[in-house]
Order: sequence, then structure tokens, then C-alpha cells
Amino acid sequence: RADNYWCQQNCLDLEGKFNKHPACFVDYEDRSVHTVCQCEAGNVGKGNDYKEYMVKITNLAFNQPLSRPVIFTHNEKKQLFKFNGRAGKGLRVVAEDGNPDVLEREVSGNQNVDEVEVASGIPPRGSITTKISVSKDFPFLSLASMAINTNDCFAVNGEYVYGHKYSRYGLPGLDAGTEANNELRTHIPGPACSSDSGNQRAISGAEGFIHVHRGIHGVNVGEDLSELEQRANGGPFQPQFYDWRNNMAL
Repeated sequence: RADNYWCQQNCLDLEGKFNKHPACFVDYEDRSVHTVCQCEAGNVGKGNDYKEYMVKITNLAFNQPLSRPVIFTHNEKKQLFKFNGRAGKGLRVVAEDGNPDVLEREVSGNQNVDEVEVASGIPPRGSITTKISVSKDFPFLSLASMAINTNDCFAVNGEYVYGHKYSRYGLPGLDAGTEANNELRTHIPGPACSSDSGNQRAISGAEGFIHVHRGIHGVNVGEDLSELEQRANGGPFQPQFYDWRNNMAL
């Protein structure tokens, strides 16, 4: 059941003084997005239309850790990606390397983006929770995170969330199209590969457009791989250990 608690935010009363708002409560039921405060005064230090949300991301994939997700609020003019389009540099670096820094800088400097957060990485069966504020002018929330035991798969979503008490969304695994899915340790940064594997770019044979990822298919099973090309514990990537079915996260 959901336990309701009084809101702990400092809210302005009619006389301009900070007080606990007696009409606010927090719904702590386990949902993907929780409204933390819906008081009329809004968040202190922001406009009256801001609402603070708790964003929870749960990794559903069997053996695919997710990199540190870039989470941001924006208006309808900002789109993180388009299906069948090309991935921008920031999204490419997330999808290939699991590095959020470039995408964080890109969205932070965009006039159509408001708040930006970078959360911690998410192991299989793990979850993270972070806070972010959403407003009428920036009512969308988007995020991107790499499936680290792949060449260039990223879990992503973008949704209109403003005014929702809670919502739950799936995060499918998409292919950035910037690397070929050669499934070789020399081209994958994940924990299934040793830290000295190099994480080279597999540019030759890259699809060139964003699409639904086809998963891990064991394309090198039966092939004569060098020790460097094999995953950390030997042998090629095998689908029974590293494949998934969308959604990758919730």
C-alpha cells in the first residue's frame, strides 16, 4: 500500500513566510515517477509551475549493466534522437562508450533544456533514484544510458510528464547505428571485457541510423578468435548470457 506523509518542502504561505504546507503529501508507492510536492506555491526558488519529481530507473536486462544515465527536462523543440536519423556526438559517445560527459554538456547548453542530472550506473536487477524539476515550459523528461556489454546500444525514453502524479514507462534498447555489432571484446567497454581491451570503434559496417537494437546474437560463436577478441572469461559473446528482449529498463 502507499504510505502518505506530509510534504517536507518549505512552502511560502500567504504572508510570504516559509512553512510546511499542511495540504501537501508525498505518495511513496513504488512507481517509476513520483510527485514529491504539488503545493500551489511551487518549488522554492523556482516559478510557481515547477513540480519536483522522483525518477526511478530499474534495470530489467539479465546481464547488461547500464551506464550513468543523462536525465533532462526540455520543451517540444528539443529531441534527443529521431528514428532512422543519425545520432549526434553526445548520444554516440553515450551509446559507444557509456560516457555521459559530452551529452551532458550538449543539453546543458541548449536553450530548450532546463534541468540536467547525471545519475549513477545501474547493474542488472539494480535501481537508481534521483530528483528533477519539471515545469509547464519544460514538460518533457528524457534520458539515455548505454547497455555496456554491447557495441553501441543505448536505453532511452522521452515523455511528457508535467502534471502527472505518477507514470511508468519502458526504456527500449536502441542501436545508435554508429558501430557495427561485431560483438568483439576489442570493441566493447563492458565488464564482460577486460579494462585493457581497447574499446575500439567498429566503424566499418555501421548501419548509419538509429533503430531498434537486434540484441546479442553470438555472431562469433564457432569463429577462431584471438585471446584479445574473446570476452574476459574466454570465448565469444553468447546470446543466452547477454541478449535481452525489450524493454531493457523501466
